[in-house]
Amino acid sequence: MQSIRLRRRIVLVCSLVVLTTVRCSEEPLAPPRVPGQFTLVVVSPTNDDGAALVELDGAGVTSVGADSAEVLTDMRDGRLRVVVARRSPGPLVLTLAVRDTAADLDAVLLEVADAADAPRPSLAGYTIEIRK
Repeated sequence: MQSIRLRRRIVLVCSLVVLTTVRCSEEPLAPPRVPGQFTLVVVSPTNDDGAALVELDGAGVTSVGADSAEVLTDMRDGRLRVVVARRSPGPLVLTLAVRDTAADLDAVLLEVADAADAPRPSLAGYTIEIRK
């Protein structure tokens, strides 16, 4: 009788140890990735820009496009450089397809050109707006 109780206790203790080990080693599940699109807008003080050079953290970007503009891309060291050039001056807007819409998107404006393709002397007053 005593040996049965002892065996039950041993089995119970072993079960608790195993359950505790398994439960403690579990990491929380990451939320599922949801692919989608971001819109990147170069907010301009002049609204008559011809082109811009933007650098993005390109890890999650799968494609880049624009209406009424040419788009050129170059990926280096995990950074995606994008040139957007309009046929006629106007707003510079990019559509970015991404793997995960929950991830943050980092963007830096490097250069802007006017309608005559001359570089702007300063980026003062320019910002980048990213819409999810």
